[in-house]
Amino acid sequence: RPLWNACCKDLQEVVRLLNGNPDLRLGQMSAEEMGAMLAIIREQTSKGKTTAKDKEPIKEEEEKEEKQDTETRDPNIIGVVGDLAVFVQRLGIEYEKSLRHIDNHSQEYIRRLADEGKLVNVANDVFSYLQRISDTAGAAKQAILIVEHIYYKHDSIALPVHQAQAITNKFGDRTLLHPSCWADAAVREDNSNVEKVHPGAALGGPSDAAEAEVYNAHSEMEALCSFVYKYGNDDGKVRAMLCHIYHFAIHDEFYKARDLLLMSRLQDTIHNTTIETQILFNRTMVQLGLCAFRAGLIQECHNCLVEICQQSRAKELLAQGLAWRNSRFERNPEKEKAERRRLVPYHMHINLELLECCHLISAMLLEIPHQAKAEFDSGSHMISKSFRRLLDNYSRQVFTGPPENTRDHVLAAAIAMKEGDWQKASDLLLGLAIWNLLANPSDVKEMLLRKVKEESLRTFMLTYGSHYNSMKQSQLCELFGLDNNQVHAIVSKMMIGEELQASWDQPTASIVLHKVEPTHLQALALQFSDKIAQMVENNERSLGGGFEGFDGRRRGERDGGRSGRGGRGRGRGGRRGGFQRYRPRNTAGYRPRGNQAYRPRRQYVKA
Repeated sequence: RPLWNACCKDLQEVVRLLNGNPDLRLGQMSAEEMGAMLAIIREQTSKGKTTAKDKEPIKEEEEKEEKQDTETRDPNIIGVVGDLAVFVQRLGIEYEKSLRHIDNHSQEYIRRLADEGKLVNVANDVFSYLQRISDTAGAAKQAILIVEHIYYKHDSIALPVHQAQAITNKFGDRTLLHPSCWADAAVREDNSNVEKVHPGAALGGPSDAAEAEVYNAHSEMEALCSFVYKYGNDDGKVRAMLCHIYHFAIHDEFYKARDLLLMSRLQDTIHNTTIETQILFNRTMVQLGLCAFRAGLIQECHNCLVEICQQSRAKELLAQGLAWRNSRFERNPEKEKAERRRLVPYHMHINLELLECCHLISAMLLEIPHQAKAEFDSGSHMISKSFRRLLDNYSRQVFTGPPENTRDHVLAAAIAMKEGDWQKASDLLLGLAIWNLLANPSDVKEMLLRKVKEESLRTFMLTYGSHYNSMKQSQLCELFGLDNNQVHAIVSKMMIGEELQASWDQPTASIVLHKVEPTHLQALALQFSDKIAQMVENNERSLGGGFEGFDGRRRGERDGGRSGRGGRGRGRGGRRGGFQRYRPRNTAGYRPRGNQAYRPRRQYVKA
């Protein structure tokens, strides 16, 4: 860390000198110039061994070389070794590397996070310098570096971090300031009383210096991403687009993020990019799904999260941990090192428990009504196979105890919702402590309660509608805690979509159900008859002449010719009927014991 901070200070000093002298520019030093510089360094190191007479011709040669350089080179261009933009990118790589090697829960990690502001400041200074000299390619790379260090921060975090960095830039390290200047007494009205207020806090704290500075992360992201879209390379444009979508998603601007993703068509070409870009794409899709969940868009949430969560490899796909490997397979050290280098720092992790909770709840709200609707159709597809598998395993348990983790709470709520008990389902879901991780837990809980009531009503109507002749609208409102307009809208939408065969009786405000759907017993009977018909068809196909059986052979081939072409077979494997399998010849490595010897035959002998 001290060496990293020293490099930052040196780069800041270089950029300050360049900004103070607008005519100066940095240029690449040629190979001849580098050779001459190395020769001068060697001569300076051996000065102690040379005499005064030997130094005079050396000085003359240096003066001649300087005159030649000034004649051929622009005097405003300073030749240096390396590139300023590459140095800043290397600083960013070393910063992320150090975060991966520090304990995530230590104070050292928190202190190291404070250096990110220094890196962003240096990158901003270099970005301004490259823009001034019209180096658009290098400036685009610096813009991507800045974007990748600010895109994941919410405004509630970005503004305090920016203010703290502004205080550090003006007053230095906070630990070097007197503790009294940070005291709460600085905001009191009577600061002249020394008995109550420390003299160091009488003039107020240094936070006032940063409050006047206005910082808008949205405008900065917009400006940097627009610059990359215009001047960056292909990979840089893709990464800037994904960071922009991620930034929209964490600020609950779902439709902007969705439109930007669909217009870019990244989902069609993301497999052609680098692994690091694919990891960023997975992170962006997860944040887009969480944004859709917070907005109450359950279908969109499920569509965004299903690819990541259904394989139980979310930690690996998001680069938040190494993939689980079976001990039977040999581990490749090179691949493991590459995976470790691609890991995301801990402060950028997405909570996997929250991710699983949102995915399971969205799958539950979609799958339970669909399962009730598809009860009479045995060939209906599944919306979420992973959730259906978890629910079946949970239902088959002999003894089901109280739910312990997030998954158990969601599955227990699904069972209650399937039975029409929305109160129990809502209590199980709203009682999760995971909602405290969100910025607006009360709004999310209110949305979730409303969704549970609506989907419970739909499930109830699809499951038990065939047992009623009519239903009162007021009774449904009282049963599910919804008002008349909500019940009327939900039931009418089901009627229009032909999910429910019913009609409204407006004078009595009731729903008249038409006996079109079979009852549960009739549905089971229909499924049973379909399976019996399928079994009979399979038996006829296996026994009928000219049809192949389950093992792919004709009946004459299996029975040794009793009904085949030979006609005189001796049962299965008979010598005269059907076909006889080829048996391999005895080799030197195998010696039959006793009566196990057999005679070699030709490959196929037909009777």
